[in-house]
Parts: sequence; structure tokens; C-alpha cells
Amino acid sequence: MLSKKTKRNISIAGFLFLLPFLLLIIAFAMLKLGNEKAPKTVSNPNEVSMYLTHKIGPDFFNGVSRGDKFTLRLSEVGINDILAHQNWPVAFDGLTIKWAKTRINTNGVEIISSIDIGNIATILRINLSAQIQDDTTLLIRLGKVRAGRLPAKFILKRVIKRYLANSDGKGTETMQEKLLKSLLLDESFAPKFEFMGSDVLITNIKASKGLLILEIQPTR
Repeated sequence: MLSKKTKRNISIAGFLFLLPFLLLIIAFAMLKLGNEKAPKTVSNPNEVSMYLTHKIGPDFFNGVSRGDKFTLRLSEVGINDILAHQNWPVAFDGLTIKWAKTRINTNGVEIISSIDIGNIATILRINLSAQIQDDTTLLIRLGKVRAGRLPAKFILKRVIKRYLANSDGKGTETMQEKLLKSLLLDESFAPKFEFMGSDVLITNIKASKGLLILEIQPTR
């Protein structure tokens, strides 16, 4: 007959043996939590969003053509319509994005996407905020990043780092690459790009419920 001490030691040993498996089960369950309703499908996802071609495109083109400072308003509904017309899924570095949508409030923008990490499907949430510094540089701050209920900022930064490494040295740095570097390194950059022979500078960014407001200054 086993003594109480021996039984206790066996119980402790058994628990320690099972602990890694229990943690794995909990982590998997946490990844699976956080269901999110998929965005509405569009009739023809291969077509360009009409919000882009009939609203944002003309507003931006006309504003730059006038040459004066102007305001560009991007609605949450419109941005999500643009995203719905993208060619999903997108795969990179072992991660597959099946769809993405946004939520905009006074704190910034939340990007919500359905992803597969290997054979595990989960919901990825990325919180972003933007700040214009000294009227000349833009800082994109990376807030909470979660896969299900688990922190996942390190996964996102690894993907960004790999993406930038693959695109490094392939010509002039794009605005997209500048944005990603800002997220990765927490560094500001000049939000300036060229359009139809004019330098276009974003001078301010504001977020309210369902709306992103950009103040833009064209320069010749």
C-alpha cells in the first residue's frame, strides 16, 4: 500500500506531465474564441469598388487638381466595400487572410480579419491610431493585437518584418512600406507621395465613429 507522501508525489508528477498538454488545449481554445460576423459578400468581387471609383477617386482627383488644401472623408462602410472587392484569400509566410473589415471610432481604426495560422482558424484584431507630429510627420501606433483572445503582436511584427525584407531594395519605398515600417519600428515618417506631378501631403488625420477624416495639402 502506497503512503500518503508517495501518492502526493505521484499526483504532482502526473500533473506536471499533463501541464504542457493542458496549456496547449487552453491556448487552442483561446485562439478559437472571438467569433466575428463575416462582411457581406459582393455580387462581383473582381470588380473595383464603386465607392473607390465614384466617390473617393473623384473627390481626391478634384482636390489635388484645385491645388488647395482639402478634406477627404473615408467612411467605414465605404472602406469595407473596398476591402470586400479585394482578391481574397491572401497568403503570406504561413498565414492566410480570408477576409478583412474595419471598425472606426474616436480611438482609431480596428482591422478585423479571419485568418488561418497553419491549420488553426481564428479572428485577428489589430488596433491602430495615427498622430501627426510637428505638422510634418505621421506616426502610426500599433495598439492591441489579438488572435482570438491571445496577444498576437509578435506574430504580426514577424509577418511585417518578413514582408519588408522581401520588398527591400526593389525600387522607391512605397507609402505602404512606410506605413509598415512605422508599425514595426514605432517611427514617424513624412506622409507625402506624388500624384499627377504634384506632391501630396497628409497634414492631419482624425477618427470619429464610422469616419476617417484626412486633411490633404497638394504642392507643386
